[in-house]
Amino acid sequence: QHMANATGNNPKSSELSENEFRSTFSLLPHVLKLTKGLYNGADSQTIHSTSVELSAQLQKCHQMIDSVPALSYSPQEQVTLREKKKQELKQKNGLVTQFKQMDILRS
Repeated sequence: QHMANATGNNPKSSELSENEFRSTFSLLPHVLKLTKGLYNGADSQTIHSTSVELSAQLQKCHQMIDSVPALSYSPQEQVTLREKKKQELKQKNGLVTQFKQMDILRS
C-alpha cells in the first residue's frame, strides 16, 4: 500500500515517499544503538552523540507529522469538509453534464 503523493501518480514518486516515511519513522535502530551503548558502558561523548541522533530523528518525525494536510481539523471537521467537497463535486459534475447536453455543442 503506497502513501498518496502530492507530486502526482508516478509510482516511483510514491515509492520514494513511502521509503522516506519508513526511514523517518524507523526509530528502533537509534534506540538500540543508545541502549547498547549504555549497557556496554560507552563513553559519555558516544552516548551524547547517539542521543543527539535519536533526537534529530524524532524531530524529523514531528516535522513529517506536522506536514500532513488536514491534521489541523478534528475528525468531525474532516468528515464535514469531505461531505461538503463531495457535494460540490456532485454539483459541478451535474453542471458539466448539462453543458454537454446543450444544443450549441451538438452542431
